[in-house]
Order: sequence, then structure tokens, then C-alpha cells
Amino acid sequence: SLARPGVIVPQRYKGELPQSFSEDFPAVVAFHSFKGGVGRTTHALAFAQALVNRDYRVLLIDGDMEAPGISWLFEKRLPSPPVSFADLLALAHGDASSEASDTVKLVAERLQNAFIDNIYVLPSFRSTHKLSSLEIKPEHLIQGAENPFVLTHILAALGKSLSVDVVLIDLRAGLSELSTGLLLDPRVYRIFVTTLSGQSIAGTTRLLELLGKRAP
Repeated sequence: SLARPGVIVPQRYKGELPQSFSEDFPAVVAFHSFKGGVGRTTHALAFAQALVNRDYRVLLIDGDMEAPGISWLFEKRLPSPPVSFADLLALAHGDASSEASDTVKLVAERLQNAFIDNIYVLPSFRSTHKLSSLEIKPEHLIQGAENPFVLTHILAALGKSLSVDVVLIDLRAGLSELSTGLLLDPRVYRIFVTTLSGQSIAGTTRLLELLGKRAP
């Protein structure tokens, strides 16, 4: 179910809660794994296809800046992406408008040319041959921001602008500034993918324990 999640706040939580989204915002779903090679991206793509089969409109984002699997898979069908996730981060970092509204508008306009089988595809980079050219990193956007969950809002606003039902982002393995902001946000549906290997199970368990202590 993609019904709005209820939020139960522990008494020990002293941080400020993110503002709830209104009903006209799409659901935000983040796929994450403690380690790579467990099938996270495959599951994210399968879930996107399952949603499309049920007549949902989807925004699919490749948030793995180190091993952008979705970007590679769509490279032949989208050889010259009009915009990328790296572009969105850079634009939002320098956006003086309220809640990066100018960035959302620009990226939404560009994504009209990246609509494939009822899925808007936002790759990590416009070129998979220039992965080392990222100048503005996720931590630059989040650090010092008044709202630590600003990235969730930007992604949800982008999905709303595109009139999609679900925003689906495939995060890189392990903990990073990008993934942490989304994983700690109670408005985000979090799907954790693991194999039955001891390392993967143990790492996923530790991750869930950490979120249980730190998340609202």
C-alpha cells in the first residue's frame, strides 16, 4: 500500500519533524542496501515496472553516484539525457528560490524528453563516461541547510510537477550523506534489499538498529 505512512515519534526524539506532504504529492520510495551486488537495482527496476503495469506514472532516479546501474541500463534508449541527478543537485545548491522551486521547474521541463514507457528516467549523470566530474555533491546541499530533509522535498516536488504517482530512487550501497537524509525521513518508504549472506544480513541488521535510534 502507498497510503500515507503514520509517524510515531519516540519521546526521546528532540529534533524537528519534517512537514507532512499533502495528498497531491507523490509517494517517495527509496531502495537501499548495506552492500553492493545484492540485487537492489534489479528490484528497483522490477518495482517500477510493476507500478507501470498497474497504470501508475513513475519518476525513476539513479541516486548511485558511484555505480549508476540504472543509467547504464537506459543508456541505449536515452543516449543523450536532457538532465541528470547531478545537475539537479548542482542547481538546487545554488537555487535562491523558496524550496528550490526554480530547480524543480527547470528539471521537470527537461524531463519531458526522458519519458520512456510511462517512466521518467533521471540518470546519475548525462554521460556515464564522466563519472568523476561531480563538483556539487549531496553533502554540499544538505550540510548547513535549515531543513535537513530538503532533498526529500525537492524530489517530491519534482514528482508533483511531473504529475507522477511515485518517485523511486535507487541509492548507493552503504551509508552516505545522500542516503542518510532519505533513510531518516519518516515520509519516505524505505525498501532494504539483502541476500542471505552473513555479512549482508549483519550489516542490514546494524543499519536498522541505527535508524531505530536516530530516525523520527
